[in-house]
This record gives sequence, C-alpha cells and structure tokens, in this order.
Amino acid sequence: EGLVSSPCAMVAFFDSAAKPSADEEWERHVNTAKRKIRSELSLADWTKFGFATARAKEFEALGAAGDDPPGAVPREEAGKLSVQDFWEKYERKGLPCIIYGIPQTENWPACEKWAWSSFFKKYADASFKVGKDDSGSAVRLRVDHFEQYMKCQHDDSPIYLFDNQFKSEKKELLEDYKVPSYFPDDYMALSKDDRPPYRWIGVGPRRSGTVMH
Repeated sequence: EGLVSSPCAMVAFFDSAAKPSADEEWERHVNTAKRKIRSELSLADWTKFGFATARAKEFEALGAAGDDPPGAVPREEAGKLSVQDFWEKYERKGLPCIIYGIPQTENWPACEKWAWSSFFKKYADASFKVGKDDSGSAVRLRVDHFEQYMKCQHDDSPIYLFDNQFKSEKKELLEDYKVPSYFPDDYMALSKDDRPPYRWIGVGPRRSGTVMH
C-alpha cells in the first residue's frame, strides 16, 4: 500500500535459451522464493481466495472492523503517556496497550529516511529474508525484485521482507531508530553470547504479515 500499481503480465513460459527480460528476471526470482517458503502451494494457490480481487471488499471490511469489543486494547499517545504512567497502568499489571506516535515524539531519523522511494533506491541490491524453506534455511530476495513484486501482486497473503540480520549496507538501518523510552531495561543483554534474535525489520504490501504469536 502506498505505491502506485502498474500493469503486470505473469510470464508462464519463455525461451530458456534467450536472455530473460527485466520483468521475467524479477518474477522468476519471486516465484522461486514462493515455491521454497510455501512448498505445499502451487503458484496459482497464492491467489485462490481472491482477497485482493473478488473478495477485496470483505477483506477491507475486516481490516476496518477494529477491536471486538471496541476499546478492548487501549491506545495511548506517546507524548501524553509518561514512562511512570506506562509502568503503573500496563507494565506492572501485565496488560497490553498500543502506543502510537513514538517515532515522531522521540525524533527517529527513520521518520525522514524510511520512505518507499528512498528505501528501494538505497537497498536495491541488498537481499532480505522472506521466509524459510522446508529444511529451515533462510530464503532471501533482492530488494529491487521485491519492489517490482509489490507494485503488481494480487496474492492473498503476499510475501514480505522480514529480517534480523543487519550486516554490510543494512547496518545503517540500526542508526535510524532507538528503543522506545518505555523499555529502558535490556534483560536479553544478560545472555551475552547466547542472546536470541531481538530486532527485525519488516516491509510488505497490504495483506502481508504474520499471525499473532
């Protein structure tokens, strides 16, 4: 969402002896990734429920429904919720809440730097994880191929970038945000060398994502 859609022709067959066109190249890599991360699905199965086409209105209505019951999860504005209030109202009681406006209130550089156009341009040649294959190995996709996919895909549950490795050019992403002030204690630091993955970047089109876990 947020990108202008463009016409896209799905390539079913092409001459293996000929050099693939730019369109065929990105689609070939995307289809390879799809087959690896969801080996139980055919390529046609990715659109069989029609969430982006025939049933798009149903999906949009579900997304707009909000909490059930309304207000089940409190929303708090970052600039109006102190750390002490967060602790007393939610952390100490073990209650969930959604705090919005943290990047703007705490002046994250990401607010200026993380636009679609600048992200795709800067990291075009970088590869991000999009899932795992049946053996548990990471499946990666280049950002420029993912950009083309985002512009014209109609998948029910689209693939998305979801990575916890920040090496080489991706290391700069870590400078664009900071841990919100509501979470000053880093207990995972106590594990030292055995520290589990604890930070990720996720980038995807509408309908992409994972279930709550």
